[in-house]
Amino acid sequence: MDIAGQVPKVVLLPESLTMEELNNIMFIAKKGIAVSGSAASDRIKPLIGSFDVSDKDDGFVFRVALLYVEKNENVKCVVQDDGAVTISGATGSVGNSSVSFKLPAHVNSSTLKHVLNDGVLEGVVKKKQA
Repeated sequence: MDIAGQVPKVVLLPESLTMEELNNIMFIAKKGIAVSGSAASDRIKPLIGSFDVSDKDDGFVFRVALLYVEKNENVKCVVQDDGAVTISGATGSVGNSSVSFKLPAHVNSSTLKHVLNDGVLEGVVKKKQA
C-alpha cells in the first residue's frame, strides 16, 4: 500500500492503551498503522488482510479486510477531522481488535459513510474544504 508516496509501518500495541495514548502514537507515526487487541497478539491470525486508501478529488476511499468480523453491527469506524481513522471490531470468541491509520489530509468527519460487506470494511469521507 502506498499513502502519499510512502509505505506505512505497522505498530503492534498492547490492549491497555487509552484512546489518547493511541492518538499520540499515531500523531508521531504519521504514516503508520496501529493494531491492538487480539489483532496484535498471537491468539489469532492477523485481523487485517488487504488494506487500501484511494485519494479522490473530493475525498478518500479506504478498504480494510477484517478477516474475523462478520456483522456490520460488530464494527465501529471513527474518523477525526485531522484524518485519523480508528476501526474496531468484535471478532466473536477471540475478543475485540482495532486498527488505526491516518489519511494524508484533513477531512470533514461528519461525512463519513462506511459499510462492512463480505469481511471488507469500505469507508468514504470528504476532504475538508479550504
